[in-house]
Amino acid sequence: MGYDEHWGGDPIAGSVSSYPWVESALDKLLRSVPSSKTILALPFYTRDWTLKEGGATSEELNLAQQGVRTRSVAYNRSWDDNLGQYVFKYQKQGYTHKIWIEDSRSITKKYVMAADRGVAGYAFWYMGAETPDVWTAMSNAARFWNSPVSILWNFGRRIGMNLLDLSFKRTSYEAKVLSSIWYECALGAAVLTYPKLHGSLDKPGEYYAQLRQRASSRLEAELQFCQEHNTWKMLLQLLHFLNCETIESFAMEAHALSREEFRFLVLPYLETALEPARRRAAEGDAAGAEEMMGACRGHRFFPQLIHDVMTTDADTLRDHLIALLQLWDAEFMEREREITAASPEQSEGDYAQLRRWPQNFAWLYADQLLSVFAGTCGTFILSWLLYEVTGSTVAMGGLWLISFASQWGVQLLAGPLIDRWKRTAVMKLSEAVRAAVYLAAGLMWIAGERQSYILYTASWISSFVMYDLASGALLPKLVRPEELTRKNAWMSGSVQLMRTLAFPLAGFGVQVLESGALLLIMSLLFAGSFLCICCIREGPPAYAASPEQGRSGAGAAWFGQVRAGWKVFSGNRLLVALALFVSVTSFGVAATQAMYIPYVSEVLGGGAAEYGWFTAAFPCGYVLGSWAAGRIRGTSPMLGTMLTALLTGGATYVGLSLVRSLPAALVIELAAGIAMPFWNVFSSNAFYRLVPEQVLGQVLSMRLLLVKSAGPLGILYGTFCAAAYGIPRLFLTVGLLIMAVTGIGVVWTMIFRHNPAGELRKYP
Repeated sequence: MGYDEHWGGDPIAGSVSSYPWVESALDKLLRSVPSSKTILALPFYTRDWTLKEGGATSEELNLAQQGVRTRSVAYNRSWDDNLGQYVFKYQKQGYTHKIWIEDSRSITKKYVMAADRGVAGYAFWYMGAETPDVWTAMSNAARFWNSPVSILWNFGRRIGMNLLDLSFKRTSYEAKVLSSIWYECALGAAVLTYPKLHGSLDKPGEYYAQLRQRASSRLEAELQFCQEHNTWKMLLQLLHFLNCETIESFAMEAHALSREEFRFLVLPYLETALEPARRRAAEGDAAGAEEMMGACRGHRFFPQLIHDVMTTDADTLRDHLIALLQLWDAEFMEREREITAASPEQSEGDYAQLRRWPQNFAWLYADQLLSVFAGTCGTFILSWLLYEVTGSTVAMGGLWLISFASQWGVQLLAGPLIDRWKRTAVMKLSEAVRAAVYLAAGLMWIAGERQSYILYTASWISSFVMYDLASGALLPKLVRPEELTRKNAWMSGSVQLMRTLAFPLAGFGVQVLESGALLLIMSLLFAGSFLCICCIREGPPAYAASPEQGRSGAGAAWFGQVRAGWKVFSGNRLLVALALFVSVTSFGVAATQAMYIPYVSEVLGGGAAEYGWFTAAFPCGYVLGSWAAGRIRGTSPMLGTMLTALLTGGATYVGLSLVRSLPAALVIELAAGIAMPFWNVFSSNAFYRLVPEQVLGQVLSMRLLLVKSAGPLGILYGTFCAAAYGIPRLFLTVGLLIMAVTGIGVVWTMIFRHNPAGELRKYP
């Protein structure tokens, strides 16, 4: 048991699990018990000690509570290398408080120490008290600890900061310690391109020369540039600032920086007093650069590095750093991941989850399929019943307008607060509401109350939910970052497959079953979705309000969350651009989707079955497109591909305005479905990777608010245009609008960024 070094009733304050105490106890145990029969238990808790005369008292905190406590008082913590953890001090009510912090760094340090000794496994007290970053840190350590090219961990653990002695004199710094497996790429490049490091390593220089010979010609070119300009140091600084979990998000954020901000981040930090000179140099001021070079004149390479940053084009440096990171990962780290995953000696826990679905993701997957199937069938049934009752295109537009208005309202009122609650709690509430709504509508329909107001009310209440927003924000918490694209594509494609099945089945059901019974079946499906959500184990919300925030009132909390979400959202131009593109698309979809039934019946001359097949064509194509998008390998999606998908979508609306046969319309909708995943999957991943998890729900809410705001305008336009000029002209104008706006984005990218291929890494 690697905890309770200092227990609750201990009169002496101290750590619950310091590194030397755990190491000594484990070594003593292993002298009597084989490591293959030893399991080390580590703490997911710590203690807040109050230091008083005559002894100390303590309060137990789990890791999430520890974070809230340390954020609520003035910052005063320091790393104790002997104990292997941070020590945090603060004052309250006249007493000094101390917390020996347990976090991802301290726990992983003990985890790796035990792994060196070959223990059989680990236990934790207690599951559910951890924060998500703990699992990420231990997973990264497990995967890369024994890698022959894992230079960072073993090399950095032995030599620490002394070897890299990047400062030009001894001074004091305020330190922020971060961890990322991508530091390994930068330090790997340092070892291969900065020979002065070789004398401190455990392998001769010939080993690293042979390692470099394995590099491809492309990577060798980047390594040569790195050797000439010591850009590995720039990469380390940029990684530290951006702190991204994936190379894709690193590339996106790096190219979202202005040239001045980029130069500032890659210029070396010297000391606080020289930060104004560093800022001036980043803005192109030669005097600022001279001041920096004069201050570090005795350093081995800082003066030359500053000169190189000032004289080399910022975009050239930026592209080089991203390419170096991408190529190193592809040629060294990816190779080691494949070797380790294929090794029979690798423990089941490290890689089995890459080959099979995690249980929580499996339940989310099943829940999504049930919910989407029920929601799609329910919308179809409500729309068809309303058209049968009224026979009016205006009524159809009104139904969709009510739906969009309620969705917009819930985003505005409750969306900014979503990160204060568990995602699963929001999802369960949403499914319970929809189950109750369809149950009530079905019973009233069976009782003979078959009025349009029932359908309007059911559509309004069932749309006033936050299921999609909560489930979207939950997905990144349940899968590994390296699996996010594949899992997201799989989820997206499967959801569209359910829509493929739902539309024709709903059309068939309308013809053979009584409408009231169909509404009751939808209620049962939503109840099944509710039960699936109950099986998902979600950790505590990443956002936790302090007691003072909790007393500030709902209004203040709402405004505070709106400001926090908008600050993150508006601060990244890429996120804003993606949201604006999809808002235009949302306008077009809203304008036309409400007219699909009249389009099939009046323009194509079909009935309910034909409408089912028409609405199923897009999801069917989407399944095929998702399969293709999920198989795309590489470190960053291509903006050109995404914009081409939107152009294709606009062109399909133009095509629908011209055809008058069902087979031709089905082919066009199928093509639209194939194109759209290349936009949806990658644009969603951009949000998942660029936005911190603790505000992800808020930022997604901001995006959805913009998207939903365009919906009612589209519905109003679609209703007016269809009634005044006909449905074909409506489809034609919508298609031309989407193509025009997307075309502007393509032309802007080509002209102003000299980027015909539209790679995302070139996006400003």
